[in-house]
Amino acid sequence: MDPNKKPEVVAPGVGVISAWKNERYVTASGTSQATALVSACLAVMLSAVPELKHTGPSGGTDDVVALVKTKLMETSMPQAEQDTPHDNYYGYGLIQTMDLIDALKAEV
Repeated sequence: MDPNKKPEVVAPGVGVISAWKNERYVTASGTSQATALVSACLAVMLSAVPELKHTGPSGGTDDVVALVKTKLMETSMPQAEQDTPHDNYYGYGLIQTMDLIDALKAEV
């Protein structure tokens, strides 16, 4: 797995229900929707594996960032249309938060 190949992973970004102005919700699509889901995945992961937080006993190093990126790619689910192991549309696959957490817990 090469973390320099972009994209590394993908997340749902089409037809996502999203908060909107005037206390409304809309269905939106795009990288802004997917970015929020990847950020949430990483926030949940850091909550479940607090050792990897910047202030955690294992956190705050370039090695930890590389480990998280590697495990994020390794635990992603390849998609049916995807050229494996990596392609320019799906990267290494669709993020899998629980699999990422399990893989990182096994490392720390």
